[in-house]
Amino acid sequence: MKRQDAVGNHPTVVCYLAATALTGVLVFEYALATQNLNYGFPTSYTWTELLLNYQGGVIKRAALGEIAYHIDFLLPARLFILAVIVSLWVTCILSIVWVLRIFQSFAGLLFLVSPAGLLFPIYDQAAFGRKDLFVWAVAVVAAVLTTKVRNSWQSLTAILATAIGATAFSETVTFYIPLIFWGFLSTRRNESIQFRVTAALIVGAVTLLGFAVNYALKSTNESMIATSWQTLYPDAYQNAGALCCLGMNLSQALQHMAGTAAAPLPRDSYILGALLAIIPTLVLVWSRPPREPRTILGTLCLIAGLLGSLAPLALATDWGRFISLSTSVTFLATWTALSGEPFRACPSPTCPRGLSVLVGKALILVLFAGSWRMTHWRPSGESGVLPGPLLSWLGLA
Repeated sequence: MKRQDAVGNHPTVVCYLAATALTGVLVFEYALATQNLNYGFPTSYTWTELLLNYQGGVIKRAALGEIAYHIDFLLPARLFILAVIVSLWVTCILSIVWVLRIFQSFAGLLFLVSPAGLLFPIYDQAAFGRKDLFVWAVAVVAAVLTTKVRNSWQSLTAILATAIGATAFSETVTFYIPLIFWGFLSTRRNESIQFRVTAALIVGAVTLLGFAVNYALKSTNESMIATSWQTLYPDAYQNAGALCCLGMNLSQALQHMAGTAAAPLPRDSYILGALLAIIPTLVLVWSRPPREPRTILGTLCLIAGLLGSLAPLALATDWGRFISLSTSVTFLATWTALSGEPFRACPSPTCPRGLSVLVGKALILVLFAGSWRMTHWRPSGESGVLPGPLLSWLGLA
């Protein structure tokens, strides 16, 4: 009997050919984005964040720049940082497509071409190279470890070690640890209640400790960061860039965000972007409904995870980035949580209805991928969601 998969039950060989083509396109597009990032060195806003280091004091999200600063005499900072970014993105792409095999479901393909997926930093290349990449990496590693490593303690330990290490590069990782843990916990229903409660307490403690450490760190002298790089690259930090926000406290962040939230644009447009980004997760839940009722502990972890993933939207004005990031982690955690669930039955490809469904899904993917372009940030009075390349090409923009 010919083996078939979940994308409309069409033959596996077609699915794998499509996945190969998809991988090639994504890697090619990310290579172009890397080239554009390279051209912006060291003056673009993205580079002012990537080059943050500890020369003005120990601060959050500065580990990458600190390492680059100390090895610059061996490997120029630009090449080192670009190598890290490319390596992590390629690893994420290959893991999502070939290890997690997200392409084997229509929801997975929708995810890849949605604002939550891998098209977002291609459509808005100002978002490419930001340290959101480390959140992606942790979410992908956690999904792989959860689904591929059977020993629960080994899997959880490796996930937490990865997350803790990543917080030195991006403190934003901390917000998503509970949601990632919910995905893990949902696959461990056969474990004892003692294991599940102990694991939840450990994850809660790690999350709170991460917040306490990262948000207690403040730069003692931002100008020393700029000076340290200007001795190597005179054009660095000609504008403050990311240095401007290092000393912002919680009250200032909330006040700044409230001013942006009061304006109908870009607020309302980002609500539309969030709705588009959450569609793949809704389709996934519909296509792989859980067979067992949710436990109280699992429900509490899910609520904590969702609240944590939404918190950055209340603290920053670059909503496009965090909408994409929150919905991407939500999808990956949900994919992990439902990894043991069967797909709903699909029509056979040998009948006319099956072929029509397959063609219909392909058209939906193309239309969905080409209809939107969400920006990582937009000033007051401007829309954060713009017509996509397909609509522009058709003259509908």
